Amino acid sequence: MLDETLLDQLFRFDGAFLRSTCRLSSHVEGRGLNEFRDPQTCTDLLSLYAHYYPAAPRAALVSQWSMDLICVTLALPLAAAAQNLRCSVRDPHVALENGMPVAQVFAAGEVLPLNDPLAFAQKLLTDDMAPLVQALASAGRVAQRLLWNNVAAAIDVALDYFQMPHAPQWRERLFRERHWVDGTRNPLYGFLQLAPGPSGVPLLMRKVCCLHHQLGDVRPYCDNCPLVPGADVTQPHQA
Repeated sequence: MLDETLLDQLFRFDGAFLRSTCRLSSHVEGRGLNEFRDPQTCTDLLSLYAHYYPAAPRAALVSQWSMDLICVTLALPLAAAAQNLRCSVRDPHVALENGMPVAQVFAAGEVLPLNDPLAFAQKLLTDDMAPLVQALASAGRVAQRLLWNNVAAAIDVALDYFQMPHAPQWRERLFRERHWVDGTRNPLYGFLQLAPGPSGVPLLMRKVCCLHHQLGDVRPYCDNCPLVPGADVTQPHQA
């Protein structure tokens, strides 16, 4: 059974701060995770969330909200996968603060061995993330490529946070292979490319800017933004 002690053990290393994104509780709060597959749910929550960034263009607002939802959705499965485990939770909900996703809440869950992490990653993307991306793209009137690049960036960071075993293989399979082994399209292909960063050091650079600079932060661009002066994503670096 999945309990508080095991959750504490799953969120370790630099990913320990993400422990707050998972709540084991018999009290149902927020919206059911499946509700986020409905564009109207996303539209309603984006309207609430807009007060955080009242002057932001809609696309930037949607992108930022998507990263909150992606974090809440992927934190537990990736933390577990780093220890060759997978978690099956009952009736997952997303807790919200004025429309902002802050945690995944569930009443119970179980932990099972994970024998093929990369096959699990494919299933996670196609079965769980794809419907969320489609609904949010429709509700937010943004291109899916923006949202998929946010998914790719979140996974890339999580691989380091949780010290994922065989992280290079994850990055090769998820970011550099056009198709899955079954021939279906990989939605993350090409969205992170190893290229010279602003200082000349090779970084995994985003293909699509997350638009965070349009929110008005003091530090507008992330280090792997394709818009940073000196960044070059047109010349992939060969490792």
